[in-house]
Amino acid sequence: MEERPKAKNIALYARKSTEDKERQILSILSQKDEMNEIAKRLEIEDKIKLVVEESGSAKKARTRKEFAKLIELIDKGEIDGILTWHPDRLSRNAGDAGDLIDLMDEGKLIEIITPNQTFHKDVNNDKFFFVMLCGQAKLENDNKGDNVKRGLRKVIKNGHYPGPAFVGYLNSPHKKKGEKNLRKDLKRWNKLREMIDLIVSGTPPVQALDHLNNKLLFRTKKGKPLAKSSFYRILTEPFFYGRFEYPKGSGNWYEGSHTPLMDIEEFDLIQDILGRKGKPRNRKHNFAFTGLMKCGECGASVTAEKKVKRQKNGNVHRYTYYHCTKRISPNCTQRCIEEKQLEKQIEQVLESIEIPEEFHNWALEVIKYQNQIESENREQLLDVQNKEYRACVRRIDNLIFMRANEEINEEQFRDRMKEQEKEKALLKEKLDDTDYRTDKWIAFATNAFTFAKDARTKFQTATPEVKAGILKTLGSNLVLKDKKLLVTLENPLVAIKNSYQEALHNNQMFEPLEKALNKGKTDALTSANSIWLRGQDSNLRYLR
Repeated sequence: MEERPKAKNIALYARKSTEDKERQILSILSQKDEMNEIAKRLEIEDKIKLVVEESGSAKKARTRKEFAKLIELIDKGEIDGILTWHPDRLSRNAGDAGDLIDLMDEGKLIEIITPNQTFHKDVNNDKFFFVMLCGQAKLENDNKGDNVKRGLRKVIKNGHYPGPAFVGYLNSPHKKKGEKNLRKDLKRWNKLREMIDLIVSGTPPVQALDHLNNKLLFRTKKGKPLAKSSFYRILTEPFFYGRFEYPKGSGNWYEGSHTPLMDIEEFDLIQDILGRKGKPRNRKHNFAFTGLMKCGECGASVTAEKKVKRQKNGNVHRYTYYHCTKRISPNCTQRCIEEKQLEKQIEQVLESIEIPEEFHNWALEVIKYQNQIESENREQLLDVQNKEYRACVRRIDNLIFMRANEEINEEQFRDRMKEQEKEKALLKEKLDDTDYRTDKWIAFATNAFTFAKDARTKFQTATPEVKAGILKTLGSNLVLKDKKLLVTLENPLVAIKNSYQEALHNNQMFEPLEKALNKGKTDALTSANSIWLRGQDSNLRYLR
């Protein structure tokens, strides 16, 4: 058996990463001591021609200067072997590992020697295992990175700020790393809060800072007065009203779980005091009706803002106003409307479509009764449409037969086939519509009646999100002009309003629901039902 060649000029390579993840790795000095012991045991001490040591990460390819010099020496033929503590000291990435394998394949790098194994250029399994060990190191690195990111996302999602505690806050010491959250720094919190109270009540910020440091004797954890930079950071950092951006500049904002030092109205007031009124900043108000209305004068969107009015007696009043954004016409003359006035107008619209319980239940019964009658016509219509559809399919088959017998040319075939395919698609669409439209209409009508019956009551106690949904249901064309909300009701809401009024006019009294439907009641609603069905394609003859 032919003896494999041995490396004659060996470089000892030691690397220590500066990353926290590798703190447990032996120091460079310890690695060198281990390598020297191995060299003695393998009797290759005299072959070590070079010692290479460096500190740095091996996660990214071709970023280490000393390692690059070693690769260059191997390529030139001055070094043909490497002694290292572990393959991951040489590479934790595919690029550097690939460079070493290429040098082995070219015969320039004969051996990579480690305490547990020697990887030889002429043994394919050795090269495979070397790459695998480097790949395993990369996988461990990637997994650790993913775990860190996953943990960080969890922390942020829970509203915990992922960084050092801001002044006025402390990290919870009893929780594990990554699970800590912020709590009040009781030694400093009340003093900072008193400073905020002074500013929002009219005290100049510089005087408030002086009061904090010299009257309240505020001191940081390092025993120093609050610096101006830290002071202005408190006044301008959204974290102190309960939100934070992470990473900075990303545009990703999160609701903090910490106790805010101030509310957003106080924060906004302080920005005005500091002359930062026009400075963009992230804000989150739960306005119910923004984005739903248009200005009746210029057509721009209607937005909202909160205002805080502080009286001399100390009373504080907060208001929400809706107004034109003036992005289309800066000279728009429309004035703002207070939210309570706007909600009263919405309630008036809801009241106009509100129907009593007895009408609600009776109307649904009548619609179902009418549908039973009309279903007979629907079946007849389906028979007719099926016959037309089958006839169209036969015409298409005949065209194919005629073309196969060369009774018509290619151009005639294409023109006629195009016409028949178009008719076939139209007939199929009519069949589908006829088959399910009436049942779909009943569900639609049921939802509309239920909405009309309960909308005003729900609106009065609803959350902003639910109020927005109710307003959307009223209509898509919502206009605010001269402090008046103009609503174009959507069908079937118009029909509900009109049919109810007409039914009341034609038949003033309704019998209890338990009694059978009688012709008088049915006729009363049917007379109004032409309004209800208008524009809904419920007349099946129309589908023909």
